[in-house]
Amino acid sequence: MSLSEDILKITTDFVGKDLVQTESITLSEKDWEIVTSAIKDPPELNSALKTAINRYKKDKLEKFMKNG
Repeated sequence: MSLSEDILKITTDFVGKDLVQTESITLSEKDWEIVTSAIKDPPELNSALKTAINRYKKDKLEKFMKNG
């Protein structure tokens, strides 16, 4: 599975529906280096993102416990 396919799967699982349309973009060499650098060495998570992650995990656990 390619990185794009993996990201698409994670995204569609997160929103709970299939994406109907996809779009391709072309990055400059500089932009591509920025993207790959962020993937290889991601920045620290800020507090808002940490809160969102914890809320998502809590909601998933509650759904699991409720639905078994």
